[in-house]
Amino acid sequence: MPLDPYFANKMKVLEKFDSVAEAMADPETAKELAQAFKDTETTEPPSGEVRDAVVDTREGPVNVRLYTPETVDPSTPVFVWVHGGGFAGGSIGMPESDTVARELAFLYGVPVVTVDYALSNGTTITYPVPHRQVADVVRWVRDHRDQWGAPERAYCLGGASAGANLAVGSVLELRENGEELPAALLLVYPMLHRELVVSDTLETGLSEALGLTRMNQGLVDHMFTLYTAGKDAPFASVDGHDLAGFPRTLTMVSEYDDLRPSGEVFHDDLLASGADAQLYVAEGMPHGHLDRTRLVPEVGQSVKQMAEFLTKA
Repeated sequence: MPLDPYFANKMKVLEKFDSVAEAMADPETAKELAQAFKDTETTEPPSGEVRDAVVDTREGPVNVRLYTPETVDPSTPVFVWVHGGGFAGGSIGMPESDTVARELAFLYGVPVVTVDYALSNGTTITYPVPHRQVADVVRWVRDHRDQWGAPERAYCLGGASAGANLAVGSVLELRENGEELPAALLLVYPMLHRELVVSDTLETGLSEALGLTRMNQGLVDHMFTLYTAGKDAPFASVDGHDLAGFPRTLTMVSEYDDLRPSGEVFHDDLLASGADAQLYVAEGMPHGHLDRTRLVPEVGQSVKQMAEFLTKA
């Protein structure tokens, strides 16, 4: 389907510019641009029991946020959910983290733990700090499942964009160490490869829909530089890793996203490795749609799809 009208209308503000850089160069037009892309209306997220905790990791204490449904079916897994933001941005308070966690917990009965990992800056905070923090929180959840009333409860792991990268890096480390893997892995518009994967089939549609907002290799390089600072970082991407033994995985891609081809290649590689892999295309959506207003129907539909996948883990 075409780019959802809600997002297509927001793109119109860019029609008078030759580049995003040009639009951002003038404070007045930069303000206009920011306002145009901001969601001015949304719905109130569901409420329930939310509490913060601190987990000790190899890279110091990390804040986590626990979302606990009023009743939890013993067969429902606890889900570790990692926000995105290009390794250098985002927070556990953003809709992609907090609202998604609330929806999964209080609409669908899935207990969720979100991770306030350290944001990379290319100098003092780089790989392996965020990687180890997320991997150790995953271990903490795995080893404390009795907090949710069932020691035998499965645990699952997932993330969005750069958070999906951190989730996959955790699975790679756990697998290398011979540790118990998550029962399922849920990746949403994931950033998994250091090089943008280009799809000839999708190129024209992406350019027509996204125009000046398309992601390019320079931006991807910048994000990975902030994350790894050029250091050896074996768990910073899926490049060079075989995917044998990976858990059951749902890869959710946004239809109009330059990372979509990478997610689809990863899905195909999972299938080739013998994994139980599913692919879901969020129709009409750009990258980052879980962070946007719930007045766009596919945003809520995507969360419903996530819940259905998790409750079958």
